[in-house]
Amino acid sequence: MNHKLLFLKENMEALLGQTDTPFYVYSLKVLKENIQNIKRILSPEVELCYSIKANPMLVPYVQELVDYFEVCSMGEYKICKEVVTADKKIIYGGICKKKEEIRGAVLNGQVILTVESMTQLRHINQISKEEQRISKVLLRISPGNQFGLSQEDMQEVLRERDSIQNLQILGAQLYASTQCFKVEEEKKQIESLFRYIYELEEIFDFTFKIVDYGGGVGVPYYEGDTGKGNPEELLSEISGLLLSHGKGRKIIFEAGRIIPASCGIYVSRVLDQKTRSGRTYSILDGGTNHIKYFGQAFGGRNAINEVLSEKEEKAVYTVCGPLCTANDILLKDVEVSRHTIDDFFVFLNAGAYCQTEASALFLSRDLPAVFIVKETNEIKLVRKNIDTFHINGGL
Repeated sequence: MNHKLLFLKENMEALLGQTDTPFYVYSLKVLKENIQNIKRILSPEVELCYSIKANPMLVPYVQELVDYFEVCSMGEYKICKEVVTADKKIIYGGICKKKEEIRGAVLNGQVILTVESMTQLRHINQISKEEQRISKVLLRISPGNQFGLSQEDMQEVLRERDSIQNLQILGAQLYASTQCFKVEEEKKQIESLFRYIYELEEIFDFTFKIVDYGGGVGVPYYEGDTGKGNPEELLSEISGLLLSHGKGRKIIFEAGRIIPASCGIYVSRVLDQKTRSGRTYSILDGGTNHIKYFGQAFGGRNAINEVLSEKEEKAVYTVCGPLCTANDILLKDVEVSRHTIDDFFVFLNAGAYCQTEASALFLSRDLPAVFIVKETNEIKLVRKNIDTFHINGGL
C-alpha cells in the first residue's frame, strides 16, 4: 500500500476524532522532499520562486526552502506578510492591480512588481513618485493571451524608459505554459524567450538583469498521465537551457503545482449508493465543490484515487459528490475496489490548486477541514470544517 495511504489508514480514527470527512491532509515531509529534489536538479545558480496560488496554506512551511514568493492578489500578499517570518522577496504579479494595492507594494522595499499593461506601468510610476520611491519591476511578456505586455508595449516601455524615472526595470518575466510534460515543448519556449530578449537588448541597448521563467512542469493527475514524461529530466533540461542562455543574469524559476501537488490528499466518505440504468453510483459527502483537478470536467477524466475498503475484488462505479447538478462527477465508469456506505475515497496528488479552484460556495455546504502532518508524524488540524451559509446568505 502507498505509504501515504498506510499512514491515513493507521490514523483515520485520530483524524475522525477531530472532524468528519471531507478533509485534506498535507504532508510536510513530502513537501520538503519535493523542494529539495527540485533545487538539487535545478542547480544552485537557479533561484526558486514558490507561486503561492498553488497552495497558500503551505506558505509558512516552505519559507526557509525557497528564494521568492510570487503573489497575484492583495489577499495572497497579506498571507505572505502575516505568516512569513524569513526575509524573503515577493514578486507581486497579477493581471489586475488596484491603486491601493500597488501603493502597499511600493511601500514595501522587498517587493518586485510585475508590469502587465501600460496602465499598470503608469500607476506604479505615479504612485512611486508620490511616495518618493524607486520601485523595482519586471516586464511580463505576454504569451499571446490577456496576460502581460504585447511586443508593441514592450518596445514602448524600453524606448521611453528614461522618462519613467521612478521605476527600475530589472528584467523580464514569462509564464509560458502549464501541465507541460514534454522536453521539446519547454526547449522551444525557452529558446523563443531568449531570442526575444536578445533582440530587445540589441535594439534598445538595454540589459535584462533578471529572467523569471515559469515552465509549468506537469503533474500526473489522471490514469494514464504517469507515462507522459519524466519530471526530473524535464527540470534538468529547463535548468541547463536557462543557465546556458542566461549567463550573467539572475535566473528565477517560478514553480507552482510541482512543489505541493504530491504532498496532498483529499478524503471523502461514501454516504449513499444506488443503481440507475445499469450504472452503479457511489455518492460522497464532498465532490467538485471541494476538489478540482486541472482539466477535470464532468467526469471526462478519472483522477488517480484509492478506496479504503476491506474488500479485495473490484467493480465498476461512477462516483459523484453531493451537489444538485449532474456535473458533480469525480469518477466515471471506473474500476475500483468494491465498497459500501461509510468507506472512504482518497484522491491523490491533491496538494496544488485542487482545494482553491473548486466551486466551494455552491449549495452553501461546509468547506473541508485541513490537516498538516509534520515530519514527526504529528497531526495538526489547521482548519476546521467551515460553514458557508452566512457568506451566501449575507448573515
